[in-house]
Amino acid sequence: MTIKKVVKQEEILDGLKLGLDMFPMSVFWETCDYFHTNGQRHWVMMVYIVFLHAVGFTFCLFGFAAVFVVDMDIQRGTAAIMNPICGLQTVFKCWSFSYSTAEYIGLFKFLRKDFLSCVPKSKEKAAEEITKRNVDATNSFVKYAMRWNMLTLFMISTMPFLRSQYVRESLRIGEGPIYPNKICENEYPFDWNSSPVYEIVFVYEQIAVILAVVTSGVYQAILLYLVMAIVTHLEVLGHVVNTLKVSDYMNVKGSKPTPEAKAKAYQQLIECIKDHQKLVQAGDDLAERYNTFLTFHLGSAIIVVIIATFNFSAADSGVDKVKFMTMCVYGLLEVALYCYCGQLLENASEDLYKRVYNCEWEDFDPDFRKCAQLMMIRSNKPLCLLAGRLYRVNLETLGRIQQLVYSALSVLTGAGS
Repeated sequence: MTIKKVVKQEEILDGLKLGLDMFPMSVFWETCDYFHTNGQRHWVMMVYIVFLHAVGFTFCLFGFAAVFVVDMDIQRGTAAIMNPICGLQTVFKCWSFSYSTAEYIGLFKFLRKDFLSCVPKSKEKAAEEITKRNVDATNSFVKYAMRWNMLTLFMISTMPFLRSQYVRESLRIGEGPIYPNKICENEYPFDWNSSPVYEIVFVYEQIAVILAVVTSGVYQAILLYLVMAIVTHLEVLGHVVNTLKVSDYMNVKGSKPTPEAKAKAYQQLIECIKDHQKLVQAGDDLAERYNTFLTFHLGSAIIVVIIATFNFSAADSGVDKVKFMTMCVYGLLEVALYCYCGQLLENASEDLYKRVYNCEWEDFDPDFRKCAQLMMIRSNKPLCLLAGRLYRVNLETLGRIQQLVYSALSVLTGAGS
């Protein structure tokens, strides 16, 4: 089954197929469509789940076990657990989807073009323009996120070559190779720095890094697609409500509003309220499904950023500084992307409140005004992504995370000095 058929069958928003065609998103959507059609996991998904668990679990197990076996100072110890924590992130992402596949696929209903039923024919063109603008933004986000993930993979994978004796002496940045000269910073509870174990570990870590980066990119894209789909529908709904006029339902323009015209406009508002309730339910389902995911991911990402920043400031080698700077920026951008998605969702939800108020409610009957008030009251509680069921994932949370990283860095720096 090709991705074009998947897009056609699922009635994905026009333009999203640009993002869905990008590897590995195309493979992901094909496996999801197979589950949606047959109720069973595609063999590609099964191989991915088994392979990731086998590599990810052993990677984390070796990394954490080495901390208790190898003598390390605080700088080396924190660096040693950084990559296993990233491995736990990857495994947890796979857990959250593989063990709740049906529930996650149920969220994809947001992506349908016909998710809203309140858009009249006279406003379909404006709705299409809003949709196209948001789809273009979504595709740009996904494209640049994928590019950054691939750049991160490239930079991490080239670390052994930058640490090598030839490169260091050729670029005059030191003499002799740096040990441990491998891709990741973690240690192993056995002697790995001899042939052929060294070569096996090198290939093993390269596979682990590829799995982690690809998985991270795919799950970022999934959440971004879902959030932007709800944002798009909220903006379309806001446009319909904001431009709701009794004159649109009158046969003679400029004449006094008739009871029939007011009744039709009132019915249009009822349809908008029904669609708004669908979006509220969709947003609540999204927040509920991703709550545990975001809680674990943001928590572990904060730890990685703290460790990477601390080791960057303490590293003597320029190559190591590049390594830790890459991990720090990678972790911060992951956190920032989720916080930015949450902020977009909150902004679109709160903007609907203003759009309801800006409609020509003064020209309508009391029943219309009461329904508009109910819609405003519900809009006053914005949709949002949650972590720990208490904290909103938005730009304000991003600022608090940065403060936390700075405070933790000060403590580690004092302990290491």
